[in-house]
Amino acid sequence: MKSLSSIWKHLRRLKYVVVLAFIILIDGFVDENSFWNARLRRERIALLQTELQVLRQKYEEDTRRYELLGQRHELERVARERYHMKRADEDVFVIYDAEKARQPQTDSTAYMPIER
Repeated sequence: MKSLSSIWKHLRRLKYVVVLAFIILIDGFVDENSFWNARLRRERIALLQTELQVLRQKYEEDTRRYELLGQRHELERVARERYHMKRADEDVFVIYDAEKARQPQTDSTAYMPIER
């Protein structure tokens, strides 16, 4: 019991320090608006701003591509290259590398060789 009373005497002398430490603990780490959570939110905002810049650049690039597709010759070029389309009076010959044909392809529109 004597040790408890001696601890109480020390705490009464340092009451301002104890209250200040308690406030720093609550504001710094425990509270929803603590310094720790504010730092985490600032990091998240910085990450999202970086992602936003990347997406804006991609949007601008896609917008340029879309505007190019408004031109007939560019639309025709994309249709021929990507989707292997042709005009009614044309013959199309597809040349492929046999080594690449053996590997699995990631593009679903690519031609696969026909074995006879």
